[in-house]
Amino acid sequence: MELNLADAVLKIVSQVIREKSRPYDCIGRWSGDEFVLALPGVIGADAEKISERIIAGVRGTRIEVKKDEPLTVNVKVSAGIASVARINTSAEMEPIIQQARQAMSRAKEAGGNQVFLVYY
Repeated sequence: MELNLADAVLKIVSQVIREKSRPYDCIGRWSGDEFVLALPGVIGADAEKISERIIAGVRGTRIEVKKDEPLTVNVKVSAGIASVARINTSAEMEPIIQQARQAMSRAKEAGGNQVFLVYY
């Protein structure tokens, strides 16, 4: 994917994530084309609904790279969720994020535009 196009896609995806999230959710770019979201107080099923709204929002967005050349791009979003029932202040986040990344990989392998949920 051309760099300008990749940047435009990442920008759109990040905007949709912000629009579909709550003001106090923690959102960041993890690596490459991956984002990480921390949704405090949200259980797995609700996180799944939020992810589905994000996927639908990205799928329904037209991406314009250049003003005079509108371009429609088919962007797939795969979401992996690690739902944690209770977390204490000394909990390591890396294993939780690793579980979410594995779930995301399963969503990608299944064709994308899907959500996979695991309970940690």
